[in-house]
Amino acid sequence: MILPALILAVLTQTGAADAKSRELAVLVSRRESVPDARALAVAMKVVDFLKEQNFDGVRSPSEAAKSLSTLGVKDSADCDGKPECISGLGRVLLVWGVVGIDLADIDGTMAIHIEAVESDR
Repeated sequence: MILPALILAVLTQTGAADAKSRELAVLVSRRESVPDARALAVAMKVVDFLKEQNFDGVRSPSEAAKSLSTLGVKDSADCDGKPECISGLGRVLLVWGVVGIDLADIDGTMAIHIEAVESDR
């Protein structure tokens, strides 16, 4: 599977790989024609991979959604993939950064974009 290599490449670019103790949240940041359950399954593969790589403090999309819903954020996918929105969610969640996952079903093919964004301060 190429997905783990992509995740490591993205996290290395942000410097998170050098600071594994920094807390991350994994969120679906955009979803086009992809059911909630399928989006969550893809995001959980990212969470599982990060935990296998010994990244400490990885929050799952479900955990993050619970925290965000208490603050009035209904769906992280409402960010529509915008890094500034994803970064803001990280600030609200009190995490160092967010791994945002954009998903789209394009004529039966799953398109996935993964981006690690440092939380704004």
